[in-house]
Amino acid sequence: MEQTIKGMQENVKSMQDGVKVLQDLMIEMRVEKELEMNLYDEMLKCLNTLRGDSK
Repeated sequence: MEQTIKGMQENVKSMQDGVKVLQDLMIEMRVEKELEMNLYDEMLKCLNTLRGDSK
């Protein structure tokens, strides 16, 4: 019985570790997406500036 409880505790621990890894990954992806959007905005600003200069 004790062995079963210990096994279950270990399973829960490894699931918690897995969840933590997923959360970290999601945060990383969110940050990356934000950087992409910022880069896109900057590129649009540059394009608009270039278009304005060429007129």
